[in-house]
Amino acid sequence: MAFGPAKPARKAVLEAQAANHAKSAFLANMSHELRTPLNAIIGYSEMLQEDAVIAGQTHCVPDLQKIKIAGKHLLSLINEVLDISKIEAGKMALYLEEFDVQSIVQDVDSTITPLMSRNKNTLALHVDANIGSMCADVTKVRQALFNLLGNANKFTENGNINLTVKRITEHDKDWIIFEVADTGIGMTPEQCARLFRPFTQADNSTTRKYGGTGLGLTISRHFCMMMGGDISVASEMGKGSVFTIKLPAIVSEQQPDLNIENFHGNRNADNFTSMVSRVEPTVLHAARSAERKPVKFLLSTTTLMYWIS
Repeated sequence: MAFGPAKPARKAVLEAQAANHAKSAFLANMSHELRTPLNAIIGYSEMLQEDAVIAGQTHCVPDLQKIKIAGKHLLSLINEVLDISKIEAGKMALYLEEFDVQSIVQDVDSTITPLMSRNKNTLALHVDANIGSMCADVTKVRQALFNLLGNANKFTENGNINLTVKRITEHDKDWIIFEVADTGIGMTPEQCARLFRPFTQADNSTTRKYGGTGLGLTISRHFCMMMGGDISVASEMGKGSVFTIKLPAIVSEQQPDLNIENFHGNRNADNFTSMVSRVEPTVLHAARSAERKPVKFLLSTTTLMYWIS
């Protein structure tokens, strides 16, 4: 009898999770279908731009550049949707390799610096002399850095952005710290609290003014957690923000995702505890409907821990 009330809630959660996975599979398939013609558009715009220069039709070049820039921007948005779909479907994997940290910082710097000039920002690098190498997924580390620096540039104008990279030792384990500090618009504590939720930015006015999908930070934090690290934020409204990536210097294995099969807790009428990976508000609604009780929840990146009390 003690297990009775818990069963409808668990069934509702499983059904909602299955629906969420179906949605993720659809998004992943649609993203692939969209990327193929979009890559063709970008490729042809580059070819036409070269042909226009050769033919002396330089008046066409600015318009062709706009097509290319718009296409690449759209492609980056589609890639973010594809990444979050893979994460929700549990199909995101790590590819570990050893690489020089200084080299990846210089690579990111050379790519991001031209973008800084658009908002008249200055990027300064501060890398420890003994930073050395690390073993991790270099592509995901680079993507997380691009995201943090891109956001810092987006929300800062005529300001300074600092990238500080250092190696620390905690409990006999080496860690690499990437700290991105800006002098931009900053955030309130309430905005920081919902910052890592999928499809969410600081608030609706931020989305309207600056654009974006609201997925970049969610994806970047998930990548870091897969490697045994995390992203944290400290911010003050009107003064700027500091985002910190903390990763093991040697990532030995991919961290397992929490999912419905791993749930623990007291299965009785008064308290049903579960850990559900990659859930949406539909899960909360389903659980609430099944139990007809309020649902308290704590959201941590794409993993939701909730209990019915």
